[in-house]
Amino acid sequence: MRIQSSKKSKDVMFFKREGLIRVGRVPNKFNFLSEISDWEWTQNEQRQKTFSQHRDTESIILRFKPPWILDLERCNSYKGEPYRLQSYQSIQKYIKHISNYLNFFSKIYNISDYGCMIVKLKPGGRIPPHVDCGNYFTNCSRIHIPMKSSKEVDFHLGDSKINMKVGKYYQINNTNFEHSVFNRGSSDRIHIIFDLFELSK
Repeated sequence: MRIQSSKKSKDVMFFKREGLIRVGRVPNKFNFLSEISDWEWTQNEQRQKTFSQHRDTESIILRFKPPWILDLERCNSYKGEPYRLQSYQSIQKYIKHISNYLNFFSKIYNISDYGCMIVKLKPGGRIPPHVDCGNYFTNCSRIHIPMKSSKEVDFHLGDSKINMKVGKYYQINNTNFEHSVFNRGSSDRIHIIFDLFELSK
């Protein structure tokens, strides 16, 4: 995984903490949480059914692996190309917001393609310890952007516990470091997650 780009941003800070590659600010105006309707969370359950570690989550998938690849991964029979990406119908509602994020990140990363989803972890929900594996994940930089969170959400990455805050983005090493989440609070934890694929250098 490439952890740095040739481009620079004054808001970027680098950490030596295990597994945490990059942290920076994102404009608050990018947060479109108020536009998400309750019914959208239950329209696509394929991710939590494919990956057992995400069974406590709800996802609005905007751009990700095609459904047929997820079906094959669920039965451990996918041996195809390094990665394929498909825009889901749900992206149409949020394309303006996604473009804002991509324009922002293009100042830091040499983006060639991207995956994107909005993920909710309800109160009491857990994402057990796991490492993301496969060519899709090893070819991208994973970015977490909290849209709604609290101090009662524990994000464990390697040997560290991180309190991810609204208004910031966090690039994590999800392929080499075990990570997990526990929402011990009384409100939802909602992140928008980007998988940024970069141009070859």
